[in-house]
Amino acid sequence: MSAFTITASQTDPGLYQLSGQLGYDNAKAVALEGEKLMATSQQAITLDFAAVERVDTAGIAVILSWTRLAQEKQQSFAIRGLPAQALALIENSGLSRLLPVT
Repeated sequence: MSAFTITASQTDPGLYQLSGQLGYDNAKAVALEGEKLMATSQQAITLDFAAVERVDTAGIAVILSWTRLAQEKQQSFAIRGLPAQALALIENSGLSRLLPVT
């Protein structure tokens, strides 16, 4: 599994570009990294998954936990550019209404 990174955009405050694979092997570490990011940000957050190769069900659980955390903090939170495979998992599991995917 390729390394997963979260990088702040140099031009758009609140936009973070993600890359690599998000799955069972790294879900816990990635979840904690996202939680730290959300804890320190006072602005709207958009996570761009355009460079993410794959997201498995453990990765979907991470996205759900970030969504829940944003709701608890009353923080604007959006996800964009998810791979088609991840969108299919979300749709087939009935989670599309719960996740802020654009």
